[in-house]
Amino acid sequence: MKFNISEVLNIILLFFLLFIVICLLGLVVEFNDFKKDFHKAYFPDYNQANCLGCQPLTENSMMGNGYSDLTKVDDDFLNLSNSQWASQAVASSSYGSETGNSAWSPLMATGKPDVGFYGDNGKAWAPKNISGNIETLTATFSKAVYATGINIKESYGSGAIIKVEIGNDADLQVVWDGNDLTRGLNYFKINFEKTKYKVNTVKITFDTSKKSPNEWAEIDAVQLIGQ
Repeated sequence: MKFNISEVLNIILLFFLLFIVICLLGLVVEFNDFKKDFHKAYFPDYNQANCLGCQPLTENSMMGNGYSDLTKVDDDFLNLSNSQWASQAVASSSYGSETGNSAWSPLMATGKPDVGFYGDNGKAWAPKNISGNIETLTATFSKAVYATGINIKESYGSGAIIKVEIGNDADLQVVWDGNDLTRGLNYFKINFEKTKYKVNTVKITFDTSKKSPNEWAEIDAVQLIGQ
């Protein structure tokens, strides 16, 4: 079989162009991965659609929790009587510094809530990896109390909590385990009978495979109820 030189050149050119297209597609994928990590590292408050799957700020971002104003989600919790916010926190892993006050560190889950939208935000704690791990966040409180409830503000990747324990330092008891039905920017609320022992520690366990695969499980604040 004889080949025309021009036909051979056309075939070679076709394969060359196909190779170029494959290389360009690979570069696009690598750039998108780089862009996501860059935004998470340097722009904690960046909440546009290209930030790690973050949603634009619309009422639908609340996923049907009934709030049209994103700041109102905190109203029922900021002035609760006999309540306190976590003063210290440690975690099994962290996207930010394990011990400092950098973005996504455990310390970001302490104090009053300060995340106003559902999405990736450096003012909340986030684990090191986006999915596939069992993670824990342990919050401690300045005053030990006879506890009656816990409120956990989930600000991204809601629905990943699988267990909550309470106690005094190392002696912890399970007060809830199961499926977390929290969706959107909202609080996971646990109420129980008044404990017979004083509580200053809340340990939260997450299964990061139970949330959206494109979202980090992020916690804005942890509140303890009791006196």
